Amino acid sequence: MPWKGVVASPSSRTLSGRIAHLVGIGALIRTGDLLDRLGADHLKDGHRSWCGRHASKAYRTARLRADAIKVWTRHPTTGKWIHGHVYAPTGPALYAALQTYTATRHLATSPPRRRQGHGYRRLRVRCPKRSDRTQ
Repeated sequence: MPWKGVVASPSSRTLSGRIAHLVGIGALIRTGDLLDRLGADHLKDGHRSWCGRHASKAYRTARLRADAIKVWTRHPTTGKWIHGHVYAPTGPALYAALQTYTATRHLATSPPRRRQGHGYRRLRVRCPKRSDRTQ
């Protein structure tokens, strides 16, 4: 099976073969696929699930309440068929989810922002006490 057990749901208004083909060639990915690519095998299923919820929330916020493409997919450990969403591999929703969810924040590749004009922290120089200056 080249599409990893993915079948599009009837509410997606597309043929399941087309969506399964796009998932199979990597044009659409699930959040679990992104986490696997980033080497986050240490995350439990519950953490992966919450990352997907953060991704769908970010997608809905960016697309004015529109849902991503919903697919049926097999759960990796239980084997049950569950609903999931698929996204473009470079879509901003996936990376927003990585940054907003605390369990996956370390996987986000964007460097921390630096304030403009301040390359280094200023060292605070402590002035001697008045009693020390008079001696």
